Amino acid sequence: MRPINPYSLLNPTFDIHDIHIIHLPNTGTIHPKVTLSMATTDLPAEEKQAIESAWDKVTEKEPLSNEDIVSVRFMDLTTGEVKGALSDYKTWKTTAQQSFYQRFGALYIPNALNVQLLAQTADNFLIFGTRPPKSADKLPTLQVPGGMLTRHDMINNHISPKTAACREFHEEVGNIPLINVSYLGATFYPGRVLTTLYYTAQVSFTAYDLNTWRIENKEHIKDFDAFPETHFVPVTPAGIKQVLASNRLRETAQAGLLLKGRQVLGDKWFQNTKARTKVR
Repeated sequence: MRPINPYSLLNPTFDIHDIHIIHLPNTGTIHPKVTLSMATTDLPAEEKQAIESAWDKVTEKEPLSNEDIVSVRFMDLTTGEVKGALSDYKTWKTTAQQSFYQRFGALYIPNALNVQLLAQTADNFLIFGTRPPKSADKLPTLQVPGGMLTRHDMINNHISPKTAACREFHEEVGNIPLINVSYLGATFYPGRVLTTLYYTAQVSFTAYDLNTWRIENKEHIKDFDAFPETHFVPVTPAGIKQVLASNRLRETAQAGLLLKGRQVLGDKWFQNTKARTKVR
């Protein structure tokens, strides 16, 4: 694999419907490790003004808090090398859109680094969470435990995405042991300027027992409200294809499920599956 600068994948159309799979691991692939530069991009006055104006409009519609996030600038995942710098959520939220790209280009748009973990129960179901629908005539959407990397994940200017993915799972699903955590692959989503590293693992609970345990222990689950209900997908070709065809998956969750299908069924899986994800 050639080293990738994710910004080179951006294009003027900003197609929000396609997620590009930019790395598929082989046996023995090194777990990615992020090295952070403490240097931050000094935005010109015009860009700063555009960001502040857009942030005011966004926060009028919904209350949001700003925090430091990790922006990817370079990666070579065959060696596990990922280089990035600290940015912030406000800048990412307001610049990852076509209008900003057309005015200022990609230089000042943070490429947020995200992690997701698909865990498999003892009776072979994948653990998803549900997000309430935006209207009464829609079904809840399905999402994978995960989130953006932040300053709090940093130790001595380094971040382990694997450790961060496990942390996100424990905060959203519950503090239960994860077994055989392995790297699934990486995607780049141009429409949100988002790079996601995916992991998979097993838990010793069955789907039924995990659901019962979460209800009994919800006061001890830090981000229980992010996953108020669990949804379980059988790890079979038919089960995975059925969910992919349901249009209930959030974009990055769809890509993660495709990667899991590839892990279970091999590379021919992509040839037999229709989705909005493209293999580069």
